[in-house]
Amino acid sequence: MGKSRSANSVRNVSFGFAQQLITLVLAFVTRTIFVRKLGAEYTGVNGLYANILTLLSLAELGIGNVLTYSLYGALHDNDHEKLKQFISYYRKLYRYIAATVTVVGLVIVPFLGQLVKSTLPHNEVVLYYLLFLCNSVVSYFVMFKVTLLRADQKEYIRNIVATICLLLQYVLQIAFLYVNNNYTTYLIIQIFFTIMQNAVCNVIANKYYPFLKEYTKETNLIDKKGLISDVKSMFVYKVSNVVVTSTDNILISMLLGTIYVGFYSNYSMIINYIATFINLMITGLIASLGNLNADNDSEHSYSVFKGMVYLFGVITIFCSVCVLNAIQGFIPIWVGREYVLGKDVLIAILVTFYVTHAFDPTWMFCETMGLFKERKNAMVINAILNILLSLVLAKPFGMSGILGATAIARVLTIVWWEPYILFKKKFKRPLVDYFKQQAGIIGSNVLIVIISYMLCSFVSESFIGLVVRVVISGLTVLLVELIFMRKTEEFAWAKNKVKQIIHR
Repeated sequence: MGKSRSANSVRNVSFGFAQQLITLVLAFVTRTIFVRKLGAEYTGVNGLYANILTLLSLAELGIGNVLTYSLYGALHDNDHEKLKQFISYYRKLYRYIAATVTVVGLVIVPFLGQLVKSTLPHNEVVLYYLLFLCNSVVSYFVMFKVTLLRADQKEYIRNIVATICLLLQYVLQIAFLYVNNNYTTYLIIQIFFTIMQNAVCNVIANKYYPFLKEYTKETNLIDKKGLISDVKSMFVYKVSNVVVTSTDNILISMLLGTIYVGFYSNYSMIINYIATFINLMITGLIASLGNLNADNDSEHSYSVFKGMVYLFGVITIFCSVCVLNAIQGFIPIWVGREYVLGKDVLIAILVTFYVTHAFDPTWMFCETMGLFKERKNAMVINAILNILLSLVLAKPFGMSGILGATAIARVLTIVWWEPYILFKKKFKRPLVDYFKQQAGIIGSNVLIVIISYMLCSFVSESFIGLVVRVVISGLTVLLVELIFMRKTEEFAWAKNKVKQIIHR
């Protein structure tokens, strides 16, 4: 079981990385043409609507995570009848979600004038929003089957389908942007390929799980009350998380202007693509963590947890210093010097990025161990603090205040609360062990930032210079880790995991 679990994790992560590497180049080409052909106003509207639709997806948040968790046991036992019950039940829930998102989305239309501070014609602003809404709604109709593939550690299959669809989508979008500079056509193409991807995933799921097409009678095989309770707890947690991560563009648009969303969107796109690679690792690992934690071997789980805390710390600081030392020179080459933001904004972005992803293992283990109810209150407080701090800090610090508020709110809540409940409820260990490990990681990471920044200050910001800066940043991370961490168990675990990925 352990060997199969590890092999599936590596395969999911490997395919996920391959997908992102293939699509990243075309995504950048598409974005470059988008910015140069349509300008900052359309870039701002695109980023703003993406955030609004993320907020609308609150209707779903909680269900997908609980569905994945609830499927682990049935998949482990190969219980087809129970799987049919789960999927039948969640199919109904997702239909309600699609209807809810549609209704709430339409209710927002009269208020677009207050949300969008733009010189674009109002009828166009509304049309673009409705197309975004349509793309969001159509994604829900086969979500329950995609989740089954994920829980069964077959995420790599969905990644292959997504890669092919995205490649075709980007090629067509680039072609139409060159031909007619039409944003409406750009969005229609996106909707078409969302539908295509869902249709193909549906066919594949039916092939792997043909028993899902069999008639299933309502029974008491699944605990609906327990599921709803978990969904409610996860809903509160995820609502709060989305409020934290998806309100920045809305606040920037309302307080500073939609065009500033366009400036920030170029930075956030790069950060989000980097985060996507990290999330692919999470997706590839989380199903195997569900199986690992189902074995109820707390010692083994804790050993894996320590290794993951170290690995995520290294990955996050590597990404952070590369961006810190290269992005201010890359933006002018990519989209133009007028899109460069201040150093204060960049620091706020990177601190938030680090605080979010270096601590990912805690929520991953909480989620796969079923700790839904215990986390929700901290996340609610985090969301409230984030909005209040954003409003307070926006006036004296502008965009950096809005973005930095996210990091401050997380440090005051999630960063310490999630490990607290994990160590108290599951690992049964003193929390000080966790913070000692994090203190060591953060100490070495601060050293990495100082050394790499000083070395890169001697390198130009030409294209070749940027490549050299990234190499210097990467080598600094490698050397510091080898000097201070090479004899630790966590380093050995992380090295072994990387070797598995490479040899696959």
